[in-house]
Amino acid sequence: MPAFSGAPVSGAAGISAADTGDDKQDKTQSPEKQVTEGQGETTDPTEPVEFDAKQTDAGYSKEYGYFVTMSMTGATKYTIKALVEDEEGKAVETELQTIEAETESEVKELIITKNDPSKLYELKVYNEKNECIDVYLRTVSDMKKVELYKWFYNKNKAWIKFSKAGYAEGVNILIEKKSGSKFKKSKSKNVSFTASKYEYTGTYTEAIKSIKGGAVQRIKIRTYIKINGKKKYGPWSEPVYFASPKSAKIYSKDHKIYLTGLKITGAKKTVIYMSKKSKKGYNKVKTIKAGTKKCKFSMIDGREFDGKKKYYVKLEYYYKVGKKTVKSIIEGKAGIVVSLYNVKVGPIRVADRVS
Repeated sequence: MPAFSGAPVSGAAGISAADTGDDKQDKTQSPEKQVTEGQGETTDPTEPVEFDAKQTDAGYSKEYGYFVTMSMTGATKYTIKALVEDEEGKAVETELQTIEAETESEVKELIITKNDPSKLYELKVYNEKNECIDVYLRTVSDMKKVELYKWFYNKNKAWIKFSKAGYAEGVNILIEKKSGSKFKKSKSKNVSFTASKYEYTGTYTEAIKSIKGGAVQRIKIRTYIKINGKKKYGPWSEPVYFASPKSAKIYSKDHKIYLTGLKITGAKKTVIYMSKKSKKGYNKVKTIKAGTKKCKFSMIDGREFDGKKKYYVKLEYYYKVGKKTVKSIIEGKAGIVVSLYNVKVGPIRVADRVS
């Protein structure tokens, strides 16, 4: 079971929005202010009890780890129990803590820390009359990794892949563009899951539309659950980085090949490779500096281009993430027929894929 964070108090220590991972889209109040409609159910609906116990918050912070909060009112004594398996594997109610209040109207709130992410906890709260309310506490999830599955720059669309955690109700996807040494927010979106998928933990793929090329970008995600109608977010995943041209074109003239539309904001350099085969045999033909919009070259592997052959282009964009230099590889999967007789070849129409 999770650990209780010390003695219960009527006003628990506040946790800021920055600590819980919430952003300006969903500002989180301190736990003591989040007493809203409850989730509790009486164990005997024929004899409704007068007290209430409910979950009011969930999130992640460096201080508490994965935490949940529970609020109780309507009694002068609360006994909190959990179902714990005994030596024979039977579920037995085990007392965790007893809390006393001066009056029934006094709100008692408890922060339960160090939960396992993506879990559902069931507690039983008794009052001094031995009336009971079942309280189900859901935690947020830890989305450690997101993958860039495909990136089509000519369609302004990317696909990301991740393993959805149990009990998550959706994910928040953040896209950021590199500006100098920092990444600035470009856009974000929430993708909801249906209730039937709460416990599904397989691979999930999400398409992100209208992502513009021409810049180094990164994507990261976090899951959320809803408590009393408000989204509660888990921590951000590790980001995935990518870069691709905005409108690259290729054409030939005077026995030379020209590439245009190559500029990538945030990139340090671009290395261009070409091959007669789509998956292997690539040779470096050119390295261009950051900010270069176009380039030309006339030879591949020490030989002039053959106007009757089909060539494949691969672009490597190098950029810095912190102190480390990384590269984003974009491979052209469709052939580009290069003519050496001043015949213009149109846009690179390929399923560009990060390898």
